[in-house]
Amino acid sequence: MNKVVNKYNEVISSSEEWKEMGRCRCDDNSTEHFTTDNGSIYTPKYHIVCDKCQISEGDEVKVYSDDGSYRGGGKVYNAPKCNYLGYMSIYV
Repeated sequence: MNKVVNKYNEVISSSEEWKEMGRCRCDDNSTEHFTTDNGSIYTPKYHIVCDKCQISEGDEVKVYSDDGSYRGGGKVYNAPKCNYLGYMSIYV
């Protein structure tokens, strides 16, 4: 876990923990739309395809490019399921 400090260099306790998922593909999403239980239409910003991993709806993910730059991320909107090819689709 990374040490988080404020502007006075005081350590801020954090229960936040990030785990590496492995290689993935992160595409901008403009075609997939979901309807929520209350009837609102939600368009996720990113579609991420990755190997099977332990991710649940509501988890937060971050994606980085090969050069280490931040590509995108957010909260997982759908409950991802692994298909028979061994990869899963996540919308955030």
